[in-house]
Amino acid sequence: MKASEGASGGPTLVPAGLESRWASEAEACLSSTGRLTPSLRMDTFTWLLIWSVAAVLIGLPVLIQERILKEKRSIDFVYFYAISTIVRDSPAENIYNPEIEKAACQKILPLPNRESSYGPSPYPPFVALLFAPASRLPFWTAFRIDEAISLALYLTGLILLLRRYFPGQPSLSSLWVPFSLAYLPWISNAWLNGQLSALGFIGVAGALIEQKAGHRFRSGLALSVCLYKPTLLVLFIPMLLVGRQLRVLLGFAAGGCVLAGAATATFGWHIWAAYARLVLSVSNFERLRQSTTQFVDLAAFFKLLAGNRLGGVLVVLCTFCALPFLIASWRRYQHNPSLAWAGTLTWTLILSPYVPLYDTILIIPSLIASAGILWLGHRSAFEASMLLLFLCSWLSAALASLIHVQLLTLAIALVGALQLAATRVPGIECSDRVRDQIDGAGIAVPG
Repeated sequence: MKASEGASGGPTLVPAGLESRWASEAEACLSSTGRLTPSLRMDTFTWLLIWSVAAVLIGLPVLIQERILKEKRSIDFVYFYAISTIVRDSPAENIYNPEIEKAACQKILPLPNRESSYGPSPYPPFVALLFAPASRLPFWTAFRIDEAISLALYLTGLILLLRRYFPGQPSLSSLWVPFSLAYLPWISNAWLNGQLSALGFIGVAGALIEQKAGHRFRSGLALSVCLYKPTLLVLFIPMLLVGRQLRVLLGFAAGGCVLAGAATATFGWHIWAAYARLVLSVSNFERLRQSTTQFVDLAAFFKLLAGNRLGGVLVVLCTFCALPFLIASWRRYQHNPSLAWAGTLTWTLILSPYVPLYDTILIIPSLIASAGILWLGHRSAFEASMLLLFLCSWLSAALASLIHVQLLTLAIALVGALQLAATRVPGIECSDRVRDQIDGAGIAVPG
């Protein structure tokens, strides 16, 4: 490997994606576009075609949902509305009494199928605080407001991410927006279902944006929003510990204390005891997973593929195989923080014990944060993985019950493998011209 002479006359050592190939692609990209971040030029016809296809894909699930009679719909927002009515009419700890909550949900939106039943609420007490005002409105009015807020959070997080990671590139942003809006788990499983995934999306987006800006404490504060679903944090906390990100952890702890303090001040400490009893109840937790075809985590994947007993063994084996690579990427955190965050986020969707389809919208911030280096070092594989991910988002749920394989899990794992591979390759030497562009763009470059 030869050193390249920079403007100062000396070699500049830069970590990269694929040794000399990365350097040549970086130089070619810089010569043709003047920037190292991915660029895209679209004519008006292509732009209109992409948005037309996205509009059709978005409109179909919406029309199908709206044609169903309200009393025959099954939406998860009923859980959050039921929480608000329980808090209004009885002691707050009753939200963690499965029988009381099931009765409240059945009263609001009766299930047409007598064999089905509502499960318990696994959300922390501050979620009840968030939805407490909903009981002042009729159920369907509250649901429409929830849809509007979710869409606003999703779009806000998406636009802020694109501005931070692809500044001055409206053509590239105009491709990411329809891709994200037409991603089926967002439309059907999160937005039209009244789920909280947009809250996690804006929290992760804020954490990535602040981390990239160098505001570590604020990054931790934003990440604490994900405490609404602690299973989303099973890999983030170890990543921050291994990467020695004390200020991020302090921000996270501060945010958690504010959320916990607000809930305790409103509902009292007894609500935490009730919450702990529910979480520690394995039988109640398992009842949340009523259909493995609606989940992408490794446990659901192997349960669908091989059954409970063999599936459990395969989960343990795969987890132990993946963890060393993850830990190795965390140890190189200082070289490429954005890539470490992106890889951790992707593998959370695989290794977390409970990942429904609606939570897979978090793959989008992961893709955006790692797009720069993957586009330069693994362009063909990155583009193929994005296409596969989008196709699987529309096909996997329907095919899972037929072929007993959750294809979306495999697509997400492919993205995660590319991200881990990008952190493991050796560094290369390139010119100061490339180094200056890297520093200016803040591109996540592996080392």
